[in-house]
Amino acid sequence: NNKEQLLIYCNRQICDKMHICGPGFRTTYIIHYVIRGSGYFAYEGKTHKITEGQSFVIRPFTKIQYYPDKNNPWEYTWIEFNGNKLLHKFGKIAYCEGDCVIDYIEPKLILPLYDSLRSICDPASGIRFSDAAWDVALAILSVYSSLKPLHSPKPQDSVYFDSACTIIQSSYHNPELGIESLCSKLNISRATLHRSFISNCGISPGAYLLNYRTEMGKELLRHGISVKSAALSCGFSDPLYFSKVFHKKYGMSPREFCKTKNNFNI
Repeated sequence: NNKEQLLIYCNRQICDKMHICGPGFRTTYIIHYVIRGSGYFAYEGKTHKITEGQSFVIRPFTKIQYYPDKNNPWEYTWIEFNGNKLLHKFGKIAYCEGDCVIDYIEPKLILPLYDSLRSICDPASGIRFSDAAWDVALAILSVYSSLKPLHSPKPQDSVYFDSACTIIQSSYHNPELGIESLCSKLNISRATLHRSFISNCGISPGAYLLNYRTEMGKELLRHGISVKSAALSCGFSDPLYFSKVFHKKYGMSPREFCKTKNNFNI
């Protein structure tokens, strides 16, 4: 049951002490809604100013940083989740900047839903799936997709790309997941899959999958998992190959990474 794998968390924070997050990566999807004040969100080489009533989106394994405006520090609330059941809503949202900033939504239309979800969630550890959390989380994403709808349909290449990414994010731990299985699941040719990735992210599907597995392996290492266990948990059948790929990407071996005191910024 996919719902049993779902993690939903919601909270609220006042950043009057210049609370800075990152630079770093997250392993979940997170949407922040700015209640008051303003701040900055750095994503894919661009820094966006986010003001009251706007929202910004964090996707897994994308390097980000965000911090309050020192002259008008923000207060925000957020929803954090994993699980593919909610992801389709992202494809229906129109962004005002890139694919990360959602334009102004009146607080009365969405803030009560955030507050409702926050009252359900355990402030210390979040909450595994419950019907109540599921319904409110879906309602929050539905508000975004209905008030800021994407009117023009996505090109077919983008649809294939989004679908393939969803499969990778849910099945990267399976060593049998590869280009052939992706094509089979999507019922498309290797050439079509390759074209969709090149046009949407500039790299091949094989490179994307390898990069995703390596990123997830790094997150496991950061949380104290052994190199061998991290490799096997991320679909690498050979831990030595994982170490080789990791070193090429980050300039150090997994063991060296584990010894780095401040490895959040790597």
